[in-house]
Amino acid sequence: MRTLFYLSLSLCLTACFQQKKISQAKLPAQGPSQFTSEQQNLITQVAREFPEGTHLSICLMKGSEKEFIGVVREGDLLSWRNLKARVFEIGSISKVLTSHMLVSSIRKGYVDSLRQPIAAFLPVKMAEQPPITFWHLASHTAGLPTVPTNYTGNIFTYKNPYRKYDEVKLLSYLQKGLEIDSTVGGQYRYSNAGMGLLGYTLARARNVSYESMLQADIVGPLGLTRTTTQRDRLEPFLVPPQNFNGKPTSHWDMGILAGAGGILSTTEDLSKYVTWAFQRLLGADKVMGERTFSIGERYDMALGWHIAKHTVKTPILWHNGGTGGFKSAMGIHPEKKVAVIILTNIGATFNEKKGLIDDLSFDLMNTLL
Repeated sequence: MRTLFYLSLSLCLTACFQQKKISQAKLPAQGPSQFTSEQQNLITQVAREFPEGTHLSICLMKGSEKEFIGVVREGDLLSWRNLKARVFEIGSISKVLTSHMLVSSIRKGYVDSLRQPIAAFLPVKMAEQPPITFWHLASHTAGLPTVPTNYTGNIFTYKNPYRKYDEVKLLSYLQKGLEIDSTVGGQYRYSNAGMGLLGYTLARARNVSYESMLQADIVGPLGLTRTTTQRDRLEPFLVPPQNFNGKPTSHWDMGILAGAGGILSTTEDLSKYVTWAFQRLLGADKVMGERTFSIGERYDMALGWHIAKHTVKTPILWHNGGTGGFKSAMGIHPEKKVAVIILTNIGATFNEKKGLIDDLSFDLMNTLL
């Protein structure tokens, strides 16, 4: 486990993670579900590690078959629930959909190519005029920091840190505060600033909002019903966000940086997206899943997707996400047509155990490969 961020918090965090021993979970019949006992055991063992009120919504896909399962912790009991239509913040899985919008924008003629510089679409000149292209932003190789340098919030809080970062601040950053930490295209550096800028630039190229692009390119064509950046549209279906110790916390409003992590969705909607990906990533949109940059032994980079090469039987396209009140993970193997989708209300910030959700996605994927 990673060491705690601050020594002064160690006793508090330790206390927060001391869960009561949960009695044997009641497992009512799943109806059409074909989850194996191994898969159910993997899920319940992870669910037991998280506090009261934890929700896990999971979809396993193999070929045309989709199996959904939901788990809720209530006191010392785990209960199976139907959560496939409940809405969660998907966090950085949004980056996959933003990269999808990039490829769609090229197909529709709004952008010439992946290698086109973004400068022509911006209303201000970038400081030092770095040769950043759409490819660089989608591959996390633009040399941009995790967050813009004029961002004054605290990303290491679960209390809606991006809500005050708007277009004025983004443009000021580009014009006055932009600093490239490495040669453009020469190094991988995961960047919310870069993916947020990608979503913003695409919207400018098309003269629409990010939300309008999402609806036009993905939600409408794929028949999704509860996928949006506009949370107020989904209030009746929202799972309540929780911080690392199970206390109620705020949603995150990504605003102008929505392309980095502002989308809300369901496992049901994301399963429809994966069905699309099974076909298109082997055909017309193959470029989305192809390696763009090698990160190291554990991962390579594709457009938006990471290519996970460790802990799985064979490399898969994978991304996770985390906000102050939610944690997610999604992995797919287009050739074998298998996928795992996990959405939870497990707050990622300060949460030493958030990696268990990533591990669960890999473990479940190995049961399918």
